[in-house]
Amino acid sequence: NYDRLIELASSGMGADAIARRLGLTSPTPVRVAAQVLEIPLPGEPGPPPIPEAVMYEVRLSGVSAPHVGRVLEHRHLGVGAGTGLPAWPWPPGQALVEYLYRTLGLCVVECADRLRCDVNDLKDLIAAYGMPLRDADEFRVSDRWRLDPKELRSMYLDQGMRVDDIAAILGLSNLLVYRAMHRYHLPVVRYKGQEPRVRYDDLLADSRVAGALTAAEIEPPGADPPLRRRPLPPELLRVLVGELGLSSLDVELLTGREAVRVLADCAQGGIEKPQLPAGVTEEILRELYEIKGWPMARIAQELGLRGVGALRTLLRRAGIPKRSFKANPWDTRRKKAETGSAEPRL
Repeated sequence: NYDRLIELASSGMGADAIARRLGLTSPTPVRVAAQVLEIPLPGEPGPPPIPEAVMYEVRLSGVSAPHVGRVLEHRHLGVGAGTGLPAWPWPPGQALVEYLYRTLGLCVVECADRLRCDVNDLKDLIAAYGMPLRDADEFRVSDRWRLDPKELRSMYLDQGMRVDDIAAILGLSNLLVYRAMHRYHLPVVRYKGQEPRVRYDDLLADSRVAGALTAAEIEPPGADPPLRRRPLPPELLRVLVGELGLSSLDVELLTGREAVRVLADCAQGGIEKPQLPAGVTEEILRELYEIKGWPMARIAQELGLRGVGALRTLLRRAGIPKRSFKANPWDTRRKKAETGSAEPRL
């Protein structure tokens, strides 16, 4: 609504505040709509200006503001296969293709994903517009998946959205969203019913972790640290991974060394995570799983594991067979299997 957007912008609200007021999950549609309608927004940094030729094509295309916002998003974000984004009117104009491919630096696959067109057709169109195709090595991989911490905080903490919903909106996997939230030191709920906690702070609160970093003369980085290029000292990895059983993402948060590189450093040094976490024995696993019959989620939370999947891995390593039926006081599954009735057995 033009009048509503004018009213909010005149009150001194930026794109983020206007998006929250209008119930939008991202400020990008507000920025695009403001530029199309030539409404100045106060205090707007950042993204490269959209050329007037692109705005002209947007006006002619007749597509909705959310659609335009997703296509012209300046960050390297996928739009997702299941978001229902329609195809852009074909063929897209030269100004739009040049803005996506040259100005924003998107690769051909990303451009085709946003325009909902065939990759080879888009390659032919780029060549027809006289733009040379970049080599794959020229694409700046380090610029990908740069999420906005304010936007993540707004979605996850202020609006109470689930990570699955955030991932669907941004067109990313859940893992990438979780990783970004941890890298930006946002409070994250690890287990159902727990309060959100900052993983980075919990890691540094462990004196063993802090001592290992001090011994290796590595200063813990801040939020979203630059990637460390040098391999980590084997002595540090033996403590963090071999003894404490930290994940590669945990080590990345503490050192800035990319998780995949941490795994490579461990493989080169012959360092493996312990079969069982510290303080957990096979006897404890058998008692909780077989004798007491606790639910998997409760056992994982009690032992401080990342989830039910990690518990299944430990049970397999310990040679503990899988329960054929869920252990519970009523034994309803077994009763139904034997008699066809799920009435509780008193």
